[in-house]
Formats: sequence, structure tokens, C-alpha cells
Amino acid sequence: MNARTRPLLHVFVFVCMLAAAPTSLAAAEQTPAEAAFERLKSLAGTWETRGDNKQAGVATYTVTGGGQVVLEVMDGMATAYHLDKGTLMMTHYCGAGNQPRMKAVTIGKDGRHIAFQMFDITNHPNSKTSSYSSALDVRFATDGTVELVFKSMTAGVEGSSQTFQLVKRLTARG
Repeated sequence: MNARTRPLLHVFVFVCMLAAAPTSLAAAEQTPAEAAFERLKSLAGTWETRGDNKQAGVATYTVTGGGQVVLEVMDGMATAYHLDKGTLMMTHYCGAGNQPRMKAVTIGKDGRHIAFQMFDITNHPNSKTSSYSSALDVRFATDGTVELVFKSMTAGVEGSSQTFQLVKRLTARG
């Protein structure tokens, strides 16, 4: 090897090392749905809730299913959040006995705002007086609080909304 080819060899070795190295930047980048799901996973624990009626309640969040599901239990309802082939989904098990399934249609920067829309529902009686949750907005505030706004439909007409403010419950250290 002479002095002229040595720099070329160094460039060749450097390029090969770059090509073979794991791309930590690519691994660290997440899709908006993945970022939103990670933010939902960060809710794990117990939260104080305050609904539109100002009555206090409790919400618990559990990450289950091998880290693939976030289960929310609040005020007689349960909601399961998960990813499905890159789409953030949720099923809301309503106190009214029906189960609207929704998918995220809008995800704000870093998953701080997630807007879900219903795409189907199970166990709905289809009566003119029956209502169901048709949308959910989840907003993560910079102060650590979370706001859930459930929107409803009755007989195909947008009805009321119900808002819950969540504040993380402090736990005693043992």
C-alpha cells in the first residue's frame, strides 16, 4: 500500500463501519402513533379525577399484555389502548353496556394531543334514545395533568361531552 491509496482505504473502512453500525437515530425515532402510545403508557399508576360534575373519582392505568396494552379503569368504565399495525386504537367499555372502538385520527406533537374517532361499536341496541361515546380527545398538559373529553352521539346526532381532569396521585414511599 502506498501513500496515495492509504487515505482511500481509511475512507473505505469508515464507510463500511457506518454501514454496519446499528442506526441508533433510526431506532430512536418513533411514529406519531408510537409516541402517543408511549405517552399513554406513562400514565401507569393511580390518578385523581374530577368530572364535569366536579365530583372526585379515581382512575387507574395498567400496562399489560407484555407492554402492548394500556388499560384504563375509571368510574365504572374501562378503556383498552393498543397499537394495531401502526395505528393507535382503543376500545371503550362503557357503563351503558356498549363498546365503541376508535382509532386515532389526529396525533399532536410528541403525542400530547390524541383525537380518537369511533369506527364501529358492539352491543349497541340501535334505538333512537341510545347514546354512545363517539370520540375521545386526550390532552397531556405541560403541568403533568391530563384531560379526557368523551363526546357522545344519540340517534346519529352529536350530543353532550363529558370531561375528566386527571391529576397524578402521590404514593407514599415505603
